[in-house]
Amino acid sequence: MQQLSSYIILSDEVQTALQEQRPLVALESTVIAHGLPYPSNIEVAQAMEATIRSQGAVPATIGIRDGKIKIGLTLDEITRLGTAQHVQKVSRRDLAFTLATGQLGATTVAGPVIGWQTDEFPAFYVRHSGRHLPLRANDVGTIAAIARTQWECHLHGLVVGCPIPEQYAMDPAPLEAATEEALRLARELDIRGAATTPFLLAHVAKVTAGESVEANKALLVNNALWAARFARAYYALL
Repeated sequence: MQQLSSYIILSDEVQTALQEQRPLVALESTVIAHGLPYPSNIEVAQAMEATIRSQGAVPATIGIRDGKIKIGLTLDEITRLGTAQHVQKVSRRDLAFTLATGQLGATTVAGPVIGWQTDEFPAFYVRHSGRHLPLRANDVGTIAAIARTQWECHLHGLVVGCPIPEQYAMDPAPLEAATEEALRLARELDIRGAATTPFLLAHVAKVTAGESVEANKALLVNNALWAARFARAYYALL
């Protein structure tokens, strides 16, 4: 019987980083396949990787192809995810199906959420959602210690909710109206499941004349920045 490791392909850079115990930042790829229009999706993927490198860590964008989990996608592989049709959105529940059927898959994250310097769940384009988070951390050392304990206890992934930088946050009122309209249209058109988020993002981008796309790009690059800092702090504990 195959083990999970037999489904994983590491890029040379990721393999070397693991051997040298250098900080690594895993990046989901759903934003490339479903979150942003082309070519903004490819541009922001490159910007995120560049930001991580500037902080002294190694980026590892993760996707699924030909029945394998590739950790450390090349630019060609990122571009394929960003331009292909019918890319599967893959979380834990979808992993076995996507691997077994050999479909092209874009990964997403799941796990308990900790607020980064916030007591509210960040609402994507705006900093506040009104949804209280019971867990909060204010410094990178705390995030690193929590992550180490989480994985020493063989628990699953950890999501750190980073609010969008203040200067890129959008006005919540028109954004909420555009989102509600998108959800209404999705119901009318019977768009559901994994197709909902791409439809919603595309409609909001259209209504906001592209402002939401720029906000999304800024959010993602900021996430990459802090992820690299968290990774450095984590590896300092090892």
